[in-house]
Amino acid sequence: SGAEALIDQTILALIARGVDARLFVMDRFTDKPYVHALPHFFGERRMEYIFRKATGRNNLLFPSTLFLGSDPWIRAADVWHFHNLHGHFASIPVLAQQSLKRRIVLSPVDQFLATGYCTYTLGCERFRDACGQCPQLDSSYPGLSRDTTSSLLAMKKSSVAKSKFNILVHTKYLGEFYASTFVAQRPITQIYYGVNTSVFRPLDREVCAARF
Repeated sequence: SGAEALIDQTILALIARGVDARLFVMDRFTDKPYVHALPHFFGERRMEYIFRKATGRNNLLFPSTLFLGSDPWIRAADVWHFHNLHGHFASIPVLAQQSLKRRIVLSPVDQFLATGYCTYTLGCERFRDACGQCPQLDSSYPGLSRDTTSSLLAMKKSSVAKSKFNILVHTKYLGEFYASTFVAQRPITQIYYGVNTSVFRPLDREVCAARF
C-alpha cells in the first residue's frame, strides 16, 4: 500500500544516511535484509483475533508489546517509530506504558488515533465527545465486531494522556486535525513527504496543457 511504500522508503533513506535502522512487520513477505518479523508470542495473533471478535476491543490484547525490548536489537534502539496502529499488531495502552521509558514516535497517516474506530471520520463529529452509534461499523477495515467505539475512544484518550508519545505527521491536514483533538496533549511535529523537486515543480499551466 502507499503507507507501506512510505515506510520502506523512509528506512532506506535512513540506512543511506548511515543510520542503523530496521523495519519490523507482522507478516514478512520479502527477503530484504533490513525487514524483520515483529516479535510476538506463539498463538498470540489467533488469541487476539478471537478476543476482538468476541468483545469488540481492538488494539488491546497484545502481550508481546510489553516484551518488545526482549529482542536485543529493539532493546538497544534509540527510537521506536510506529506507523498506523490500527493494523492489529500492538496494544495501545501497553505502548503508552512503554513510552515512559522508551522514545516512541507515532506516525498516523489517517485519523484513527483520535477516533473510536474509523480511519477517516467522513464528516462525523462524534469522536469529539464520546463516539458511539458509529455509522461505519460495516467497514471491513480495520474491522469491528460491535459498537465499542465509545470505550475504544476512552482507551485512546487515557493512553495518550498517560504517555510520552511524540506524534509525527506528514501533511498539514493531519497536523491541523490532530492539533484540534486530545492527541494535542503530546508534541506534534509535521515533516512533509519527500518530493523530488527537480521533477515535481511549478510550471506554466498553458505550456503544460499545450505539451500534453
